[in-house]
Amino acid sequence: MNEPTDPLAESHRRSPLGWALMTASLALVFGLLGLLVYKVAQGNPGKGLVVAIQAGKKPAAPEFRLKVLWPHTETWPISARASLADGYVSLSELRVLVHPLRARGAEACSFGRGAPSEGRFSGA
Repeated sequence: MNEPTDPLAESHRRSPLGWALMTASLALVFGLLGLLVYKVAQGNPGKGLVVAIQAGKKPAAPEFRLKVLWPHTETWPISARASLADGYVSLSELRVLVHPLRARGAEACSFGRGAPSEGRFSGA
């Protein structure tokens, strides 16, 4: 009489490890869902930047520091090697590198969107 009525029921029981894995995966899913809800509720911090640009203002770019993706220093411009030697690039380092390139190549390249004399590359 103490025998289970369904012989398959006993073979389908979850082990403690199975319960732990299922609980951990559910916690991960709900945690990610909570993070998504939090980020959506925060709003879009870049919206103010876009609105300012559309209004004709020139807001400051946010500062950042990113890892260099191409570590082959022999292919970098000589002027870039010293600032990128630490393996990271920041906004201030890009400004130092881009301005000379922009001054040299802006007049020759319009990207098909109007002549450079229209102020697109002149910083106006």
